[in-house]
Amino acid sequence: MKDTMNTSFEQMPADARLWVYPAGRPLSSTEQQSLLQEVHTFLQNWRAHGKPLRAAATVVEDYFLLVAADPHAEPPSGCSIDAQVGFIRQLAQHYDLAFLERGRVYFRAAGGIDYLPLGAVKEAVTEGRLTAETPVYKQEAATKAEWGCVPAVDTWLKRYFAKTKA
Repeated sequence: MKDTMNTSFEQMPADARLWVYPAGRPLSSTEQQSLLQEVHTFLQNWRAHGKPLRAAATVVEDYFLLVAADPHAEPPSGCSIDAQVGFIRQLAQHYDLAFLERGRVYFRAAGGIDYLPLGAVKEAVTEGRLTAETPVYKQEAATKAEWGCVPAVDTWLKRYFAKTKA
């Protein structure tokens, strides 16, 4: 059943609820098109308590699938969020992607986007691979406005950059 509740990601309000799904590797143009077509079909039928949700998705920097829901329309419910996560899990399996794998820090590096498992962060800081100024992606962003990169020192990673004054 098709409805008109979906819109482009750019038209979603800044306070749209956001889910960030890092792919774990760059997505090809073909993968992005196919993936977004499947996500769009899901969003056309995404409901909360039987009511359509106004939602949109995009792929950012060939790496992150972002799904947003407009909080001014019907808000997503627990069951609708569970349905979305189940759908994303299927996509991750089908495309062999890391959408639901947590425990990674994604950041911009000289060669593009890179990531580290949480257990490797301390060593990467010691080696200088991850610095206080390294742009880190905010996977925990709750809204569209919060999404983006910030210096590592402005995230929970700041504890690795704390300097003691002599």
